[in-house]
Amino acid sequence: MTVRLPADDLALITSLVSDKKFETESDFVRTAVSDLLAQLFTPEQREKTLTAVSRLEGADISDFTADGSGAEDVLREALDRSMSDRKEF
Repeated sequence: MTVRLPADDLALITSLVSDKKFETESDFVRTAVSDLLAQLFTPEQREKTLTAVSRLEGADISDFTADGSGAEDVLREALDRSMSDRKEF
């Protein structure tokens, strides 16, 4: 996942990291997302939603990112391979 933030927001986040409030900018983003999700979902809603999502057909996005690769890069590589395979016919 790529997140594009306004320059001012990034500057504020970076200042929090510089002030040792967060170890990295990524830590800030993870904390902010986690806190927001906790506000938006009750524990019951969270469980229900996660159960529904896990039932969806298709690949789990974590299958593409477990090694640190972005899903976009993995998809691009798969499409490139597919197109190369078609050229052989």
